[in-house]
Amino acid sequence: MAFVHVGGDQSSDPTYFEVVASDRLVPSLKSAVVYALSVLSQRHSWLHRLLDYEDELLALVMFAVDWHSLSSTDATFAESLYGMRRRQLASASGASDVINSQQKQLALAAEVVLPYLRSKAERLYRLHANQGLLGLAVGRAAQQQQLSGEVTWQQRLRVHAVRSFVAAYPYLHAAMEGSTLAWHMAYLLGKGPAHRPVLHVLGMKLARVSAHDLMRQDRAKQAARAAALQATYAPGRHAAFGAVQRGALRGLALVSDHSRSALILGVFGFKALEWWFTSAEGRLAAGKAVPPPPPPPPIPPARGGTGLPADPCACPLCRRPCTSPAQLSVSGYVFCYQCVFPHVMQHGVCPVTLLPATLDHVRRLYDAA
Repeated sequence: MAFVHVGGDQSSDPTYFEVVASDRLVPSLKSAVVYALSVLSQRHSWLHRLLDYEDELLALVMFAVDWHSLSSTDATFAESLYGMRRRQLASASGASDVINSQQKQLALAAEVVLPYLRSKAERLYRLHANQGLLGLAVGRAAQQQQLSGEVTWQQRLRVHAVRSFVAAYPYLHAAMEGSTLAWHMAYLLGKGPAHRPVLHVLGMKLARVSAHDLMRQDRAKQAARAAALQATYAPGRHAAFGAVQRGALRGLALVSDHSRSALILGVFGFKALEWWFTSAEGRLAAGKAVPPPPPPPPIPPARGGTGLPADPCACPLCRRPCTSPAQLSVSGYVFCYQCVFPHVMQHGVCPVTLLPATLDHVRRLYDAA
């Protein structure tokens, strides 16, 4: 079962919209799975552990699915749904353009390992670079102070590695996105055979699945199943054990034949349920709107803190009007961002209430447009 009608010969190339849609399918499935797990985890708390390893879970699932799809259809799962297969980029005249086993293994690594590493790199960058340019500058000064003290060489190496990664990641990300855009434009204008740099490096391109390809794949699949079933009748094998093996093989064949259709129906069913419950919750909540509760009383200044200035618009640290205001979520007091950021980094408390605080509690405030 495919999303599009298959047809064409071996030289028929898919359209730009088809190849882009196949690339977008797996990220969409990831969002759907994460959303479903987050909803189910509200009733089953043990599912929160899976959400902590969502990248690893998706990588394992896509490894199994794409490996089976590459072995049987010469295409990844998303590509096969859109009626495409992978063929060699340059093959001799009259030679077969079917990709070999080594190319399938490289394709599997490119489709599973590279997205996993990219997702982890993006998470690491967001974790260490969500403080803005001022935060990086202050953090660099604090790291220099730490490096001048008694620290191990492992800690020093980690600080330098994280700093180098945060500085280099935007350029690496821009280079990857720029190269992908260049390949997309070349494919869209008919100047390139592949729409992604990874496919070009692996020596592959996408082509439509023809009737000849479908017959070849079906013959290979039926031959492999017949050979596996014939092996269960080998001399000396116990009859009951052979019957169990044949039943398991037929069950696996049934799952393999219908798993793709079941997944497609599941995706559409999930989207339908998501739309249904979202619209129903909106209708129910429309007539039950309640006014927001009053804010809690402010936390009084602590003895030993900086105290509050006479001017409520002034920063409690520098005693001047706030510039680039930022709020500490643990206390609710507003400071200058350039004042509260190094104070929290150095002391780890709110300057006014002395409540424990981290850099994650510093919230920038912006004027509403």
